[in-house]
Amino acid sequence: MKQIISLLLILSITSLFSQDIVMQQGTFYRCAPDRFFASGGEFGTYSSNENYTLTICPEQSADFIKVNFVSFSTQLNQDILTIYDGDNTNADVLGSYSGAISPGLVTASDSNISGCLTFVFTSNDSGNTAGWEAEIICANYCQNIVASIDNTTPQADDGYNFIEVLPNESVDFFGSADFSVNGTNASYNWYFGDGNTATGTDVSNTFTTAGTYIVTLNVTGDNPEGCSNATTFKVLVLGPNIMIDQNITPEQLIQDVLVESPCTTISNVISSTGINFNPLEPNGIGYFTSDGSLFPFEDGVLLSTGDASRAEGPNDYSNDLNDGTWGWPSDIDLDEQLVLEDYLDPAVGFGAYTLEAHNATSIQFDFTPITDTISLEFLMAYEGYQLIYSDCRQVSDAVGILLTDSMGNTTNLALLPGTTTPILISNHYYVDHPGSGCFPLNDEYFDGYIGDNAAPMSFDWKSVVFNIQFTVIPGDNYTLKIVVADVESPWLDSGIFLKGKSLNLGSPIFDDVFNTDITIAQGTAECYGSSITLDTARPQETHNWYYAADPILPEDRIEISGQTTSIINVTEPGLYFVDIWYSENCYYSDSILVEFKTTPIANTTTNLTRCITDTFDLTENDELILGNQNADDFVISYHLTEADANNNLNILPTTYTNTTNPQIIWARIADNLQECYDTISFSITTENELIINAVPDIELCDITNTSNEEEVFNLTENENLMLNGLIDVTVTYHQSANDANLGINSITNPTNYTNNSSEQEIYVRVTNNSSDCYTIVNFTIKVNPLPVLDLEDSYTLCFNDGQIITPLIIDTELSQMQYIFEWSRDGNLLPAETSPAIEPNVGGLYSVIVTNTNTDCAITSSTVVLESGPPILVVNTLNEVFATNQTIEAIATGIADNYEYSLDGGSWQDEGLFNNVTIGSHNVSARDKNGCEITTVPVFIVGYPLFFTPNGDGNNDTWKIEGLNSNATIYIFNRYNKLIKQLQPQEGWDGTLNGKELPTSDYWFTLDYLDALTGLNKTFRAHFTLKR
Repeated sequence: MKQIISLLLILSITSLFSQDIVMQQGTFYRCAPDRFFASGGEFGTYSSNENYTLTICPEQSADFIKVNFVSFSTQLNQDILTIYDGDNTNADVLGSYSGAISPGLVTASDSNISGCLTFVFTSNDSGNTAGWEAEIICANYCQNIVASIDNTTPQADDGYNFIEVLPNESVDFFGSADFSVNGTNASYNWYFGDGNTATGTDVSNTFTTAGTYIVTLNVTGDNPEGCSNATTFKVLVLGPNIMIDQNITPEQLIQDVLVESPCTTISNVISSTGINFNPLEPNGIGYFTSDGSLFPFEDGVLLSTGDASRAEGPNDYSNDLNDGTWGWPSDIDLDEQLVLEDYLDPAVGFGAYTLEAHNATSIQFDFTPITDTISLEFLMAYEGYQLIYSDCRQVSDAVGILLTDSMGNTTNLALLPGTTTPILISNHYYVDHPGSGCFPLNDEYFDGYIGDNAAPMSFDWKSVVFNIQFTVIPGDNYTLKIVVADVESPWLDSGIFLKGKSLNLGSPIFDDVFNTDITIAQGTAECYGSSITLDTARPQETHNWYYAADPILPEDRIEISGQTTSIINVTEPGLYFVDIWYSENCYYSDSILVEFKTTPIANTTTNLTRCITDTFDLTENDELILGNQNADDFVISYHLTEADANNNLNILPTTYTNTTNPQIIWARIADNLQECYDTISFSITTENELIINAVPDIELCDITNTSNEEEVFNLTENENLMLNGLIDVTVTYHQSANDANLGINSITNPTNYTNNSSEQEIYVRVTNNSSDCYTIVNFTIKVNPLPVLDLEDSYTLCFNDGQIITPLIIDTELSQMQYIFEWSRDGNLLPAETSPAIEPNVGGLYSVIVTNTNTDCAITSSTVVLESGPPILVVNTLNEVFATNQTIEAIATGIADNYEYSLDGGSWQDEGLFNNVTIGSHNVSARDKNGCEITTVPVFIVGYPLFFTPNGDGNNDTWKIEGLNSNATIYIFNRYNKLIKQLQPQEGWDGTLNGKELPTSDYWFTLDYLDALTGLNKTFRAHFTLKR
């Protein structure tokens, strides 16, 4: 790390302190902004007799040196500066300079791996001048950049570097570049050839005018040297004038442009034109294209006796097509097939003229047909169509379409239609020179001339379109040569235009098998349920048929098993595909969309039955016939016969009276256009009414949930009585007469039905299963209330010493006129007790069953009679005498087991404990909770008064301890502990000593007593106050 830091520091210092250099001996590492001067420096002159060698190298090894001389002045041819492309004088000399001729910008070459420049300066003693000033520049070598136009929209065909568009059509270009180092910050500049430019990798341009445009993409890196690379692409904007492209190979012209025979194998493509004999001769082969508005072919192949590219329109009368020289020969096969003298008009003769062919352009290839016919469309074009000599002899440039079979037999197919006459200039022309003595010949094949500056081409004349056909032997090997040549002289060129995709080399004609789809919109669809026949009209070939149910998912197609003929009958909508096999490796595919019009479905109907009446509403079946179909899309009609329904004849009124019983009716459902339909039949029948018995009412007592007037009824309990033996009927129960009549909302579980009012009407519908005739009866279900009793949960029977203190009466308060009463005690019936009330004499569980004499609804009620009486009460104090918190405990016993207690008439409580009881006399009471008599016991709480006031007013005149037993003695002392008085428990002190009133003061007492709780003798000492 230290070494690296040191190196960086050295480089930084070198750069920081670099200086201009003057011509001297040595090697220097310099870059901008340093300058290079002659030895005199910026303001001096160089010296005489100098001989210096100086090398300038870049500071960075990856760079190279550029030296820009901004001024230069030495003695001409005396003082000379020589520059070498390297770091020594062994390198190549870039130049020697003297006088005022400056070297300008001198740059180390790409092959100079050192990046240095070496300067040698020699001067003599004849004088000197200012020398030079130059800028030193360090630059980077250019990286390798390869620009690419990757794609276009519209897209070019594979293998072609051009596209064809119409005027005002926009083209999208997608470019990129490969960089050997880094493409960051590279610029992409587009030049569209129409004056428009754009930047970026993806651009668009609209070409407004017909013509040929060379689109250039120039990619420049961020190197200051401006390193770049460019690529081009051709756009042919089609117009009425034909355009020519000569960058397409003969193989492409034959296989991609001319031939429409995908199943025919083509090989050994050979072409011949002027450049094959001399590079200076023209190329007579090209691809032509136009918009087809003024030329019968949109594209194809041109064979010309001159430069094919010059055939582009418009025509120019001042610039004849006279390409090619005498050194461009004829074609031997054409010469062998045609006798050139026969090119002349036989009516005129040829005299002593000898004719020769020159400037032949041809293209040929081998092929093997798989069918028995070949065909081609072409026309001839001429620059000298009607050059007439004085004897009416005419120039007769020749064309040959020469077919050679495997036996070597050659036939010229370029014949005038219906003749054996070759197509020549001399045998189809139109003469427009009056008085010449020459007349038109086969002028129906002459298509006119092209005016000066007129579209679509530069030839002056052209023929009509010829369409030749010839029979061949499938499987035989053939060679086809198409050739055109000048006759007599190489001037006034001719050409043959071969229509693109018109050359069928014995291959199947792959026209669309199915011209149009079979769709509802086109009115060609059939009704669903019918069959559509698909026929390829190629019965001799083997077929494979495929079917895709969803037309938007053709990839999901499946092969139709067993279908290998040209005809198939289809019954389902979808996309149908066919592969037609002409040979093992040759087949043609096509597809057709088949749609069917929606055919309505006549869904299952129901037979209609009427009871007694003979009028039927036939539309009752409309909804069933429609099912889920939209009523707006279909029409339903009714007919007496199936034939009438099929033919939509004799439509019945929807309200119909049957003429036979039963009678068959035919329903027809059709689309609104009456094109697609379906039919179904049903019967209408008149039946008699059912006869059933009345149903008795059903009453229940309100026992399930007393007083809610709801009970669960079995509505069917009288069903057998009602039907009286009827069979094949359906019985339903309803809550309203309307529901019963309509046969709706039947009670789901009639054997377990809960009423919704105390008295409710139920309607029974009995329906004949055969005829749907029905009868309705009704009955009432009623919930009767139970007798209402209000007995207490318990009663108390009070005893004292075995005698009832107060008689007890238990009364139901119900009328004996309406109810029956049964009393029992502890489960034992009391037969004598049948009145609404009972007077118990012993305790126990008493029950009574009360039955309503009108409804037989009964209820049972029970109550408990408890025996009780006054309690025996024992009261005790639980604390020592004079305790701070005095507690009393009361305990009651007796025949009852549920007592409560009260202190001094206060509130009753369940417990017999009373806390914080004050001193003095109290009464404790106890009673049975059921209300029998009360027992009260007095109790006294021992205590002493804290003060007394012996003033004779009758209140607190004596001090006395209440509630003591007789085994106690009280001693009273003054505050000096002098005994003043001794008392017994019954006695009190009046505040005197020996009859003399003692003053107000605190006095002490001592109590000696026997503790009743513990049985121990105890002493208690305290004090009290005497107040006067």
